[in-house]
Amino acid sequence: MKIQSKLISLFMVLLLLILIVVNYALNISGPAIKAEAEEKQMILKIQEEYPQCEDFYRHSFRYVTYSAADAEKIYWFNQFGELIQSKTKASAQTAEALRIAAEYGFSDITPVYGYGYENAVYVFEQKGTYLYLDYDTLEVVYYMKEKLV
Repeated sequence: MKIQSKLISLFMVLLLLILIVVNYALNISGPAIKAEAEEKQMILKIQEEYPQCEDFYRHSFRYVTYSAADAEKIYWFNQFGELIQSKTKASAQTAEALRIAAEYGFSDITPVYGYGYENAVYVFEQKGTYLYLDYDTLEVVYYMKEKLV
């Protein structure tokens, strides 16, 4: 009788472990894997139409957008891979954007391109601080500093 109850207990523990692993696979890692696959598909879709583009960046603020660049232009795409806008790299004010970011405490950082409310933005993220500057006017579109305990 004791051996049978030990076998039942062992079986229950194994069943519990299997359920935990399956739950983890379906509910925790599953959505992350799906999101990565969708992002990869979107980048491939954009590259079909814009094969010269490199340095893709997914940005999520008000909505999901993607940015990429080639030798002469910077491109912004919506969540469906459709072009929102493009600008020449000559129009970039990166040095001035870096100067403004330094005023907010950013150092040794390279901005990436995102999309703010209704226009392209320079995106600075460092140590829980976020700064988005309008690409054309360099006005602060968004600023947040997380309080770290």
